[in-house]
Amino acid sequence: AYQQMMREILGQEGTYEEDGRLIEQLEEVLHLTETDMTIFFRNLAHFKKETTIETSIDKAFLNPVLSAFYKPEELTGKVLEYWKNWFINYTTRLNVSSRSNEARKVKMNLVNPKYVLRNYMAQVAIDAADNGDYQLVKDFLDLLRQPYAEQPKMEKWFAKRPEWARNKVGCSMLSCSS
Repeated sequence: AYQQMMREILGQEGTYEEDGRLIEQLEEVLHLTETDMTIFFRNLAHFKKETTIETSIDKAFLNPVLSAFYKPEELTGKVLEYWKNWFINYTTRLNVSSRSNEARKVKMNLVNPKYVLRNYMAQVAIDAADNGDYQLVKDFLDLLRQPYAEQPKMEKWFAKRPEWARNKVGCSMLSCSS
């Protein structure tokens, strides 16, 4: 069931023996640098299966997902090589399918939400509500009614956690009472 869910998240069609290893490789490489998973999986839908993964130090193949990395400067050396290897394998897997890039993107966007309620967003809404302003609560409720939809007016919420929220209680860490 997990592999089938991951196939859908990755936009794969059909079942192949190598799928398990591709998923394992992705889990391994995602641990190498801090990555926003929501942005990564949503933007992976923009990756073109015709992309040529260069053997040089060029990072252009990462452009569709680059905004998901908190520290893109860490994408060098062995880390970059691991990503290249994963994308080479991913490209190979995508090319087994006859599904077009656009059809794959549509399928992926049905299972990879664009918007999720992040801890810092909830905390900002709570702080505003504590001061009698419930507009963010209402905005987030509207936003999350259609988390898979493109919502241009809400695009600012399709973003990584801001740096100020990295170590702020309620934004990056939750207690048992949270």
